[in-house]
Amino acid sequence: ARQDWFDDAIQLASELQQPNRAFHYAERARARAMHDALMAGTSARDTAAMTPSNWFALPATEELQRQIPENVQVLEYRVTTDTLWVWLLENDTLFVQRIALTARALEDTIQSFLQSVGARNYDEFRRRCKNDMAQVYNENRKIGKELFQLLLGVFANKLAREKYLYIIPDGMLHLVPWGALVDARNMFFDETYFWSKAPSLAILVSESNLGRRPPLSFDSKLLMVA
Repeated sequence: ARQDWFDDAIQLASELQQPNRAFHYAERARARAMHDALMAGTSARDTAAMTPSNWFALPATEELQRQIPENVQVLEYRVTTDTLWVWLLENDTLFVQRIALTARALEDTIQSFLQSVGARNYDEFRRRCKNDMAQVYNENRKIGKELFQLLLGVFANKLAREKYLYIIPDGMLHLVPWGALVDARNMFFDETYFWSKAPSLAILVSESNLGRRPPLSFDSKLLMVA
């Protein structure tokens, strides 16, 4: 119910043409969700001790933006019942896109992709690979391209390959293997961008080493297989 209030606030701020305020409510929603998760199962006595008075006193969007280095872009998502909100932030610009996509349709696409790449039924995945590896590969790329278009297509022309990209997912988007998505040039997302995930922009700018990144070079990319 609390999250619904934030979604209403995001919608209202958007209708008032206040994208910065809409983003601020999205950040507030993350702080509330994190707080509720931490408080789950704690006693009333401990809850009072664990709740700082400034828990939800987040900086304004403009202040957070000023702390984003010039070589960094941030994509933040908000999944609501009938809308997918996407913000692209740099230190001096903010773009917002409202995508008419229901949470159910998004989840179905994500689950199809996870099933296709073997994240849901590994034994079935092995059987399909043994029968026809090329078919499995092409199916994965097909769904990966569909998911890329859903999640990143609206900002594909604004994403800079020479910049670090931080993705801040929401809800089911945490399950997406972003690096396996396929862009319009038929390249895997991992082949094209330097990226990582973050829990929120407020946490990213306060806890990370955003301002101490080395120069970008594709020679420095590391492939890690677990």
